[in-house]
Amino acid sequence: MKYLLSFLFITFFSLSLLAQKKSFTLDDVVNGGTNYRSFYPETLASLQWINDDTFSYLQDDTTLVCQSITGSKKKVLTLGELKELTSNYKGQKIPSHQWHNGDVLEFRLPQERLFYKVKDKTSWRITYPEGAANTDLNYAAGRLAYTMDNNLYYATSQEEKIAVSENENPHIINGQTVHRNEFGIHKGTFWSPNGDFLAFYSKDETMVEDYPLVDILARQAKVRMIKYPMAGMSSEEVKVGIYNVANGNTTYLDTGEPKDRYFTNIAWSPDNRFLYIAELNRGQDTMMFNCYNANSGQRIKTLFTETDEEYVEPQNPMVFLPSDPEKFIWQSRRSGYNHLYLYNTNGELIRQLSKGKWEVTSILGFDKADNRGSGKTKLKGLKEKHIYISATKKSHLERHAYAVSIDKEEMRCMTDNEGVHRPQLSPNGHYMLDTWSNTETPLKIDLIKTKEAMTQNLFTAGNPYDGYELGEMKLLEIPSADTSLLLTARMILPPDFDRKKKYPAIIYVYGGPHSQMINQGWLGGVRMWQHYMAQKGFVMFTLDNRGTSYRGADFEQVIHRELGKHEMEDQMKGYEYLTAHAFIDSTRIGVFGWSFGGFMTTSLMTHYPEAFKVGVAGGPVIDWSNYEVMYGERYMDSPADNPKGYSNTTVSHYAKDLKGRLLMIHGAQDPVVVWQHSQKFVRQCVKDGVPLDYFVYPTHEHNVRGQDRVHLMRKITQYFEDFL
Repeated sequence: MKYLLSFLFITFFSLSLLAQKKSFTLDDVVNGGTNYRSFYPETLASLQWINDDTFSYLQDDTTLVCQSITGSKKKVLTLGELKELTSNYKGQKIPSHQWHNGDVLEFRLPQERLFYKVKDKTSWRITYPEGAANTDLNYAAGRLAYTMDNNLYYATSQEEKIAVSENENPHIINGQTVHRNEFGIHKGTFWSPNGDFLAFYSKDETMVEDYPLVDILARQAKVRMIKYPMAGMSSEEVKVGIYNVANGNTTYLDTGEPKDRYFTNIAWSPDNRFLYIAELNRGQDTMMFNCYNANSGQRIKTLFTETDEEYVEPQNPMVFLPSDPEKFIWQSRRSGYNHLYLYNTNGELIRQLSKGKWEVTSILGFDKADNRGSGKTKLKGLKEKHIYISATKKSHLERHAYAVSIDKEEMRCMTDNEGVHRPQLSPNGHYMLDTWSNTETPLKIDLIKTKEAMTQNLFTAGNPYDGYELGEMKLLEIPSADTSLLLTARMILPPDFDRKKKYPAIIYVYGGPHSQMINQGWLGGVRMWQHYMAQKGFVMFTLDNRGTSYRGADFEQVIHRELGKHEMEDQMKGYEYLTAHAFIDSTRIGVFGWSFGGFMTTSLMTHYPEAFKVGVAGGPVIDWSNYEVMYGERYMDSPADNPKGYSNTTVSHYAKDLKGRLLMIHGAQDPVVVWQHSQKFVRQCVKDGVPLDYFVYPTHEHNVRGQDRVHLMRKITQYFEDFL
């Protein structure tokens, strides 16, 4: 009997061990880790529409499948078949691709674009030289623009390589992004719809100060100079050229004076005759929306002007109605929230399409009303009934799809489930492929019939963390420092949480514009390193303070001219919430952030030295006068106009007040927040006799990427374990 009891005990104990939840490692949760991608929720990879009623996706990364809305499937192409078409691809999965005209697949391969016609299994290609960048295809014309060094070219399927610019001055750069990618700028070339004209940015940086980045890999370290226009200093001068493919001539738009301005949100008219540009003064408080003649470069008219006491920040080009080239949609925050406005090309406002205390986050497309009833609208000749958008109408934490009537005040939600929806609209607007998640749902893909808002599930992902230890995650609301509204926060408890124990806590912070750290998507939008730290016994906390996105202009613009002030006040409300809990050890509170979050971390550690025991500040802005013109002057104005604001926000002025243990980290090749920032703080700490821990990542830029990122997060983890 004694042996039987022993056997039963050992068996029970063994089964209990097997039933225990597993722990994950840094390699599991950090991008660059060896096992990171296995914890992504499964999905239908490369999901996209082919035509009005058929879509495609990858099956096992090696087979491209198409599926109709009725559910029938068939194979389109395998990886092996693709490799038979080209010797230029050695990858182990089907690469990035795009459909054209419902029958042609375009593959982006090294030094070529490969086109494959599915119906007759023919292929052709456009090649470009090694080292080319910024490729931009006009499929209709079969022309591919690209840049080499500072010049612009285009290639054709006939193996032509034609120079658009041949500038020998290395500081005049053609065809690349300008204004340091602010104002929604993400490219430097803009084909006309028919591909006969190529508009492009031409950036003159000769008047911008050189800034040194040191390459330590050479035996004798070398200096690489970049152009870095700091707030208040001379900035680049930008022109917009229009290259005529037929005659090889370039016409530059006559934008006039002053040259020190921003040219953003470039769009062609559907008839290829006009170019539209949002032009912003350097002070960024006035935007003029101008139309230019594409042949002469002359300005035709200013359609309208927008002004704001703080700043105007155009982010999106105009969108023409498909059936009416005289009408377009414009996005603006003029009402205090980003909404849609219907204009004609005379600059007359026809009507505001959306309104309310919520924001349009993107335009998804239009429907075609020709076979959906009468198709009649009040607007003469218009075939579209609705524009489809993604918006925050239900909650700033969610994204839903809506059909917005173009000619009457009517708006209908297309997506029912709580969470973050990322829909793709079919070309005719009759269907949506809706990829969505919420705090309890890793990922689902639904097919939505837009007219009836009928939904059919296509795919449901399992929980990639099933069987692993995850602490309870809570979404919270905490009053802002001025008590005017409720801020969103997120708290993660350790998996084996015991309310009777005392836990250290880490506040993970970003806090700057164009950010939202918390949402109603999978796991609340959390970065899994926070769950990893909760697994190690830390309570993890994040708060989206005033100054962050998707809650309107007033919520963001409160930060104007004194970055960090209101943001810190709100973060301290989060601190008060945390430390009011008996299970939080108020003597062991840490804070960590990168970039603007590094600025926030260092500011919190020096302004509230009694509150924080340990901090890690990565790539921190220390002095906004050392940050670049476009971003810095938008939020701070120029140093000459706002000397007090710049002085108050220079974090090195408060280095003497640092009491906690602070680790500062910087990439030695950082071209965004240049290395000078953290070094100035180190210097001030030395002068003030204040201890500081410091670590540099040689060769890395603003973010530490790849396998080295695991090293970074291991160092940060160890720092909190050692000292918190």
